[in-house]
Amino acid sequence: TRRAPPLPLRAPLPRAASPEAEAAALVAWLVVAPAVEELLYRERLVGALRTLWGAPAAVLVGAALFSISHLDPRVMPVTFAGGVACGLFWVRTGSLALVIGLHAGWNLGVLR
Repeated sequence: TRRAPPLPLRAPLPRAASPEAEAAALVAWLVVAPAVEELLYRERLVGALRTLWGAPAAVLVGAALFSISHLDPRVMPVTFAGGVACGLFWVRTGSLALVIGLHAGWNLGVLR
């Protein structure tokens, strides 16, 4: 039987043609992406679904769509878990800044 390739739990550091482009890629990875994704998935999506279905269902649906948006089936379980964690923190605290920080920390932690 064939073994599945290991999960790519580490992401390569963004490499670009110049130091400035590398810095911009790193800012996008650590600041822009977490801010945009948390605003979209937690504040907007989970916030809207929470009023319709309640917090547990909203967090699960938000996490599922968040993981699907990353387009790599091998990392979907991990991104789903991260989406659930961020969703629960957002529902519990109401702090978008907290979940953006958690997401940025996650992204920093998976860089190699």
